[in-house]
Amino acid sequence: PGLRAHRHGRRSLGQLRRCGDRSQGSGCAADTGAEADTWRRSPRPPAPPQDGGCAPSRPARLGAEDSLVSRLEVVTLPSRLPGGLPVRSCAQELQLPVHEWPHTGPIGQFDVGVVASFGRLLSEDLILQFPYGVLNVHPSCLPRWRGPAPVIHTVLHGDKVTGVTIMEIRPKRFDVGPIIKQEEFAVPPHCTAKELEVMLSKMGANMVNCLYSIRMTSDVTKSE
Repeated sequence: PGLRAHRHGRRSLGQLRRCGDRSQGSGCAADTGAEADTWRRSPRPPAPPQDGGCAPSRPARLGAEDSLVSRLEVVTLPSRLPGGLPVRSCAQELQLPVHEWPHTGPIGQFDVGVVASFGRLLSEDLILQFPYGVLNVHPSCLPRWRGPAPVIHTVLHGDKVTGVTIMEIRPKRFDVGPIIKQEEFAVPPHCTAKELEVMLSKMGANMVNCLYSIRMTSDVTKSE
């Protein structure tokens, strides 16, 4: 999936495009709205929701002055599952527009993209359309288990600790960009890959709240 956002002015809020993966993962695109000075005045990101799932992107405050985004859209891969992908079901529950990859229509204007377990390389041209880059939510502590099936490798090799990494996407190779945020997670005894996947999905969804910090860091970096 991918998240993308575009700045429209001092008080404006933006758009978010969310893309789903083949299983539990998801992604989004957002216009973060207020200018850099507003972000720098925020001492820390808001506390993440406690119930995981769709909560971090649930537009309960969509359009509010302190909301991260004002509009959310979803892009998913084609699915052979009878019920479709979980991210599509979540989007339909939240009454969000859903597009299927590859999306050939107008992309719109966004500031930052986010992908999670998307399994597709993004072209450099596509990445460059995001002023603040494209982020990847990866269910391992990179550089360990870079590439596909990190959760399965974690379980098969008996790792006691894994985690979630949020990093910047680079073209042509998977999971090689700069790490923005990384948190460890103790693997429960006798945990299956499916159970661990659900746990890390919720953890990664909550970590996306670090977009506030990423926005501040990007503004500082661009000014130097």
